[in-house]
Amino acid sequence: MRITALLLAVLSLPASAAEPAAFGYYLHGSAANAVPAQSPEHGGALLAGGGNEVDAAYGWLAEQARGGDLVVLRARGEDQYNPYFAQFGKLDSVETLVVGSREAANDPFVAKRVLNADALFIAGGDQANYINFWKGTALGDAIEALLRRRVAIGGTSAGLAVQGQYDFAALNDTISTEEALKNPYQPKLTLDSGFITAPGLAHTITDSHFAERDRMGRLMAFMARLIVDGKEPAGRLRAIGIDPATTLVVEGDKARVVGEGAVYFLNANGNPADCRPGQPLRFEGVSVVRLKNGDYFDLKAWKAGEGQPLHYRVSTADGRVWSDRADGGVY
Repeated sequence: MRITALLLAVLSLPASAAEPAAFGYYLHGSAANAVPAQSPEHGGALLAGGGNEVDAAYGWLAEQARGGDLVVLRARGEDQYNPYFAQFGKLDSVETLVVGSREAANDPFVAKRVLNADALFIAGGDQANYINFWKGTALGDAIEALLRRRVAIGGTSAGLAVQGQYDFAALNDTISTEEALKNPYQPKLTLDSGFITAPGLAHTITDSHFAERDRMGRLMAFMARLIVDGKEPAGRLRAIGIDPATTLVVEGDKARVVGEGAVYFLNANGNPADCRPGQPLRFEGVSVVRLKNGDYFDLKAWKAGEGQPLHYRVSTADGRVWSDRADGGVY
């Protein structure tokens, strides 16, 4: 049976709850579980910086399902992505699960649909919901199982934020560069780890809407906190910022930029000079590699491949961010 854009009000009774857990389920295509003839050779990831979708990159994610089932996860919203992904063809189904509570994330139906996915996409929204509702649940376990099976995973904006080993969790709302640099320990700067680590993103934190929302400084603040708090040594920590309407397509250790803007790869060359509660951050000489459409990056070696990379270093002190470029620009 084939169903197009059908919302099922799925209710079930979790063993630990007195009230049923409600979630949204939208299906485009076949309700049966398709099993692709071939298993993926290596894990893959689609990292999107928010804004408009990049058809070539999102189509790549659809191809990774190998004719099977692509599942979209979100905590709010409806099925906008079902017809979008379906247009790329050769998919048995596109399914959207709207999972807005821990009870729903522990529902067996939710976990089973995710476990049956042949590609997974996490929509934008609020990453605090994803961490609060999904981490440490049956849904979270199902995502980890997909990663072990080398199923490709994608995400945009908040869906990008949770793909690195470390996440800006936004548990106390978002934070601007100005706020983060003024006090890197202010309550809005909440970091998390242990939820999802997409292929190639160990020791890594990500950020989206990068140049558009002037997020270089706040990403540097995230890095400084992870170093000073003992989560990662400076020499191993990595960070990736992605512009809107821009994606990074990861296949194995290799990544390529697809889209209108740029992707920024950061690594520290030493510890922050000053990262204390209530004091402006001072962090000098952070290396940046800026890549644009068609450029490649080796995530394992952490160096640019084919393309025209721009190399420079950024620093911050007294709430200001600058670079060693002739124009002092940071993007």
